[in-house]
Amino acid sequence: MEEYTQGLSIINSNRQIVAALGTTALLVGVSAISPNGTVSIQGINLAFFAQLIIFIVALLISILFIKPKTSEE
Repeated sequence: MEEYTQGLSIINSNRQIVAALGTTALLVGVSAISPNGTVSIQGINLAFFAQLIIFIVALLISILFIKPKTSEE
């Protein structure tokens, strides 16, 4: 319990790093599919589709694998 604040700061730092990497990965996908370094609608559609797939996978993981806490009184 005494190291709770350090653990919380590590989790928050990791969350920010992963969010930055995810944004970068989506922008790389948009740039790779778009011609001549410009942004096209196909690249934007790819980014939204990738986000949808990630959301569905995360939702399934949270539904299937995360169990609610039971109160032990």
